Amino acid sequence: MMFLNYFVWGAWYVTIGTWLTATLKFSGTETGAVFGTTALASMISPFFVGFIVDRYFATERMLALLHLIGAVLLYFIAQSTSFTAVYWLMLAYCL
Repeated sequence: MMFLNYFVWGAWYVTIGTWLTATLKFSGTETGAVFGTTALASMISPFFVGFIVDRYFATERMLALLHLIGAVLLYFIAQSTSFTAVYWLMLAYCL
């Protein structure tokens, strides 16, 4: 599951900057804000997901569920064209 996690991140995270600037015509500031969602989420999500999952749920099932939710969110991100939609969907995906 961790291989799948890093495979998915490596597949889209490298090219998202080009997609945001060339295809959607986002400014550098907007692109940086979208990339900043990962830093924000990495500070917030361990408190919620880590503590709750470790105590109340099987980690494997939660990872599978979060990967399915992430796939749906990535699909909606790919369909979005406005900065606000992309930003909030990326934040939800990263969390």
